[in-house]
Amino acid sequence: MIRIVGLSATLPNYKDVGLFLGVNVDTGLFYFDASYRPVPLEMQFVGVTEKRVLDAKNVMDEICYEKVRCFLSQFVPHAIFSVSHRSALPCKLHFAFISTS
Repeated sequence: MIRIVGLSATLPNYKDVGLFLGVNVDTGLFYFDASYRPVPLEMQFVGVTEKRVLDAKNVMDEICYEKVRCFLSQFVPHAIFSVSHRSALPCKLHFAFISTS
């Protein structure tokens, strides 16, 4: 059996992912570090301390929106990944509204 799984981002726990998939990490797992990337990968982690779910979501949305807006103001191409389509849609709609006004 041949199975190939490619992950699009650098994972600090790639060995755990390999073990979860049933891979022999000594012979069947290949890891390419950041030196193989044509464009450097930048990751940012943001946490909020709000207790109520809706409040935490609103704060996170605002923080993420400001970070994306700062990146886009640099006028260079960016790829922004979201954990789900549902979480990306409000931001997409907001940026679409801004670009048309």
